[in-house]
Amino acid sequence: MLTPETLAKLTRLRRLLQADERVVLAYSGGIDSSLLAYLGQQMLGDNLLAVTCVSPLLPPAEGIAARRFAASHGIRHMEWPTPDLDCEAVAHNAPDRCYHCKYRRFAALLEYARTHGYRAVWEGSNIDDLGQYRPGLRALRELPVTSPYLGANFTKADIRDVARHLGLSIWDKPAAPCLATRFPYGTELDAPTLTKVAVMETLLRTVLGEPLRLRYDGHAATIEADAKRLARISAKRKQKLLQCVRQFGIAAVQFAPDGYRSGRYDHADNKKTPR
Repeated sequence: MLTPETLAKLTRLRRLLQADERVVLAYSGGIDSSLLAYLGQQMLGDNLLAVTCVSPLLPPAEGIAARRFAASHGIRHMEWPTPDLDCEAVAHNAPDRCYHCKYRRFAALLEYARTHGYRAVWEGSNIDDLGQYRPGLRALRELPVTSPYLGANFTKADIRDVARHLGLSIWDKPAAPCLATRFPYGTELDAPTLTKVAVMETLLRTVLGEPLRLRYDGHAATIEADAKRLARISAKRKQKLLQCVRQFGIAAVQFAPDGYRSGRYDHADNKKTPR
């Protein structure tokens, strides 16, 4: 059951969503945009279009999840190929990569909305995001993009609580940030390497579950997983997992001694963000 405070926030959020009438939603398939898509479809029906930007930066499993969730809830959905790696700051994995990527994406979505008769473009930032290292937020401030969760003062916990209250299976979905976060800043990114990391993570996840990240600097790889889960896995099985990664042409691979750490490279640069 929702608390009175969260229920009041949900009421306000629904009013905000209904006011825009015809909307394009930036829809990644994560819990934040999925809940917005679900509520938006309830309020606006086919006047909501959920758009998933598809590029080598998107974990393939997230694209699949986005399609399935939209189809199962009657949400109008479009996949839009985005040439993210054509941007030098993104391809070079610059510290402000997210700013450039989001600016390009949202500028394109705004133009699409303008030429197709939509009144607004929504995105799923929440109050908790404001306290993190999120260069992409600067792009949102510079563009006329609507952030409904901010308008309703939603936290991440509110989003999960509401999704659970509504019976949505994604209520406890773990974070799945773009694949660029697996690489140190300044590492050159290309589609084959991003795909290789995504495939390796998928294989490792069948044994190690969530959270899991494969950090890769172009030469050596580090597997980050839940420390307690790792402690329960035998040394022999760990060696098999390391060998699995080596079969992808990465000779130097190890488990992170401290297990999974969110925002590994942001911490290294004295930044903070959960990824």
